[in-house]
Amino acid sequence: SDVYKRQDLILPALLIKVLTHRPIVYDVHENYPEDIQTKEWIPSVLRGVLSPAFGLFEDSVVRLMDGVVVVNQHLAERFQGRSRVVIVRNYSRLKPFLDTQTPVESQKPYFVYAGRISDDRGIYECLQALESLPDNPAALLCAGTIGHVTNEEFRGLLDGRFHPSFEYLGLLPYEAIPPLFKGALAGLLCFQPTPNNLLGTPNKLFEYMSAGIPVIASDFPFLREVIEEAQCGILVQPDDVNQIASAMATLLSDPEQAAQMGEKGQRAARDKYNWQVEEVKLLSLYQELLAGSDMTPKDEGS
Repeated sequence: SDVYKRQDLILPALLIKVLTHRPIVYDVHENYPEDIQTKEWIPSVLRGVLSPAFGLFEDSVVRLMDGVVVVNQHLAERFQGRSRVVIVRNYSRLKPFLDTQTPVESQKPYFVYAGRISDDRGIYECLQALESLPDNPAALLCAGTIGHVTNEEFRGLLDGRFHPSFEYLGLLPYEAIPPLFKGALAGLLCFQPTPNNLLGTPNKLFEYMSAGIPVIASDFPFLREVIEEAQCGILVQPDDVNQIASAMATLLSDPEQAAQMGEKGQRAARDKYNWQVEEVKLLSLYQELLAGSDMTPKDEGS
């Protein structure tokens, strides 16, 4: 799991710091103690032990880091006072989506989801919503890596069982994602309300916006803030199939409104929600850490 990979990296990083005196930066995209609580493959008794244990371990180790990079204010507050904390938002690179002119060809209009596929991502709920619409008007195209999926019906679809409204594309190379998004009716982001999802900043939101398509997303605080400000999508209760279906029907029945949402989202991505804005913060941190060590790059001939 991501948590164990994170543990595996922390200790070698500290060893490198001791042996080489190089600055070490800890990059955190999720609240891992909270995430452990939602891992159904971990027995509930162990979750109750592992979650606080990893939290204590992480809090202690962070004090030895030279900097901590987080993706939102919630994580910044968690680590504040233990190390130098910099918020670098999880925005996407804009250029690949702006450069894409040719969308993916499809036999019927489609909604799209790309990313990790697991029970908490709400993909099956989106498929149920689509199936409830009359006349089978669209499809759901799904791409990404398969994680923890317990729903047997959905697992069968991921394993290749035919469904007239669903197609699993597997794990695609990154260059295939912009054309896939560009041809979609909307990007789906109906994450279920786990503690980690409620406070998350999913990169997929900004990729959908960069591609110029509207978003159907869970009504969570951060998602609501971005989507309402940009007016680029429709918020739903992610466990309410009827609400998701209503959002899909709205975009299908009013292409002009859908196009306006997509244009507004792309405009917001151009102006604010893109990696070119955020990378300046990350590079500034690196430069300051290097300037404070004996590793500052020297000019040739100096």
